[in-house]
Amino acid sequence: MGDVTISLKSNHSAAIEKYRQTFDHGPSMEAYKFMSAEDLDKKALNAVSLGKPVEDWKNRHKTPTGTILDQAYGIPIPRSSFEK
Repeated sequence: MGDVTISLKSNHSAAIEKYRQTFDHGPSMEAYKFMSAEDLDKKALNAVSLGKPVEDWKNRHKTPTGTILDQAYGIPIPRSSFEK
């Protein structure tokens, strides 16, 4: 059986790093999942140039969406979500 290596080194683009340094947070997990790297960079650089963070990225940690990703942000998922 082979070994699996997971790098902990950041692999963000320069645009995302600039956004992180400017606003002290990065894109949401959903943004990484649903946006291309090019679109992420454009959105990040636009926010930096305007001096305003992307609200969806900024507030994701306190915005319940009803998905399993809520748990990654420390948002509890109601037990009723699992019962169907």
